[in-house]
Amino acid sequence: MSKPKSDVFAAIAAMDPDQENAARLAGLEKPQPIPFTAPVLPLGAPSSETNCPACDSIRSEQELAAALIAAREAHSPFLENHAPPPESHRASIELRSFEWQLRPATEWQPVTLPHYGGPIGRHTAEYRTVFELPEAVRAKEAQMLRFTEVNYKAHVFLNGDFVGSHEGFFAPFEFDITPHLRARANELLVLVENDAINRGNQSWHQDAEGEKLYAATFLGWDEPEVAWHHCPPGMGIWGRVLIEGRSAAHLSDPFVRPLLDEAQAEIWFEIFNTSTDYTTGLTVDFSIYWRNFREVRCERVPTKWPERLGPNRNLLKVRIPLADARLWSPQTAWLYQLQARLLRDGTPIDTMECQFGMRSFRNDETSQPKGKIFLNGQEIRLRGANTMGFEQLAAMRSDWQRLMEDILLAKICGMNFWRLSQRPVQAEIYVWCDRLGLMVQSDLPHFGTVRLTQFAESVRQSEEMERLIRSHPSSILVSFINEPFPEAWHRNGHRHLSRHDLENLFVACTHAIRLHNPDRMIKPIDGDYDPPGPGIADTHSYNGWYQWDRLPLGAINKGFWHATKPGWRYGCGEFGAEGLDSADLMRRRCPAHWLTPDPVEGWNPGMIAECQTGRHQPMWFEAPAAGAHAPLEDWVEASQRFQALIVRLMTKAFRRDDRMVTLPSTFSLMPGPPDG
Repeated sequence: MSKPKSDVFAAIAAMDPDQENAARLAGLEKPQPIPFTAPVLPLGAPSSETNCPACDSIRSEQELAAALIAAREAHSPFLENHAPPPESHRASIELRSFEWQLRPATEWQPVTLPHYGGPIGRHTAEYRTVFELPEAVRAKEAQMLRFTEVNYKAHVFLNGDFVGSHEGFFAPFEFDITPHLRARANELLVLVENDAINRGNQSWHQDAEGEKLYAATFLGWDEPEVAWHHCPPGMGIWGRVLIEGRSAAHLSDPFVRPLLDEAQAEIWFEIFNTSTDYTTGLTVDFSIYWRNFREVRCERVPTKWPERLGPNRNLLKVRIPLADARLWSPQTAWLYQLQARLLRDGTPIDTMECQFGMRSFRNDETSQPKGKIFLNGQEIRLRGANTMGFEQLAAMRSDWQRLMEDILLAKICGMNFWRLSQRPVQAEIYVWCDRLGLMVQSDLPHFGTVRLTQFAESVRQSEEMERLIRSHPSSILVSFINEPFPEAWHRNGHRHLSRHDLENLFVACTHAIRLHNPDRMIKPIDGDYDPPGPGIADTHSYNGWYQWDRLPLGAINKGFWHATKPGWRYGCGEFGAEGLDSADLMRRRCPAHWLTPDPVEGWNPGMIAECQTGRHQPMWFEAPAAGAHAPLEDWVEASQRFQALIVRLMTKAFRRDDRMVTLPSTFSLMPGPPDG
């Protein structure tokens, strides 16, 4: 067998921050088990109310398939659209066929967007294409070049002219290319730069540290030794590229802010003016439609606009009454649709639509205890899972059936919540979570540390994150960093923000986000290795996965928890255990050398690249009866049985603890193909 590589994630779990930051821990307390009072169970028929009624009765693939059919039927009313289609005043083309090469010049290869893969680290790729612009697009006053997602830095050239740059991997961006277009044969060149991440690429055995804002999860690509392992930071144009003809002044990024306490909605209109001059004669009107149910509609509400509209972005806010609104919740995903219309001297020149839900979501930091979470005025707890790229892969492939079924499977399992772990995702995923009633948390992509040079860029990307998610009622929560380390761990104070400066970054990002959405709930840290921090305390607990953890598994089962702030609710943003993929999938997709038994030692999971089961199994469960010579199927069954035990044990322990208000688990399969 090959020599085991270092396991960065296991090393993080094995670190003990209590030895490094005793002064910071002095004001914390360790929660004790809640006193148990034996319940008195009344005689009579059992209640049908359970945490997970559908999941309780599922014991086979056939029963799961039947439950999924029933869930689709139950949610079908929320997928209806009763709003009339708005009249379009735009024309567009999508560019999908490109040539691609790495620098220094290798060889141009044809690719079709979306396109994503390696290499990781500091590299530059070139994408080029030649296109003809249809007359319908050319006839408009302005032509905008729009990218939905590029990873990581994009530098865009049209017909040899530089038109703009963008940094980041999740946010849409666009440029006005009107002055740079030719009548025929336009040449588009996009340089895409990759880099090592702030924390360093050691997780993927590359000794490099860079400027890339990226944590540890994404959608991966189909290369087994590196790309199947916990989402290495690849590169590419992994979204859509469109050229859209619009009016010179056009609508941009509408947002509806629910104000339930005032029985109102606040509509935010943005008008982007491509002209460098002031524009006059513009007005806006809008209509509110009930998207997935039928009731009276509010149509054609006129809005007065300032006489002079300046260049670039202009914002107007209007409040309207919206009494007796149907509220959005995981049980009732009622949605409205805003249709806005821009007029010049009374003639419509642009329209946009935006679905929204009327709901409130807040974290009470003044109550006793602090940190209670409320949806529509009712106290709730978040129960769910971390996602690791499968939903992004479905969206990238426009596989909406699979995305819908993945969301419904989560709900069948009793979840009301996903943590979109360590990054925001494509807009379409939020749309489907809106429609199917699944709440989500989005994270700014930081892990462990933040480079000194990336303070301002982090604030800018926090704005982009909020503008991406703010119109979606499913988006209830954001975080700024995953597992910040005590400074003694990374010993790179000359390169990374200190804890003091990191908390100043939280303040700056909070102000930036609240500029774009005053009502956003923020949990600054997910998995704090250097507490205490602001807001709800969150600690990750892998004491059923790795060989060591600060709090024994039995202690959690009894009701103990990590040191936390007195008088506060708390969360566990990650927990769980690894299991092996199904034997059928492994035999179909895994490289032969992963599955070929060693002549002396036989086969064990340590032969799979980056699989952790082989390293940590001896601590947790007996190897199958034949030891290292056990069949693959026996190892799969043993690992998955243990995985189910840990997830069930920890989930039940957390649900018994009413101080635990958010608990998304991370039960994971071993590294595998993105389509597995």
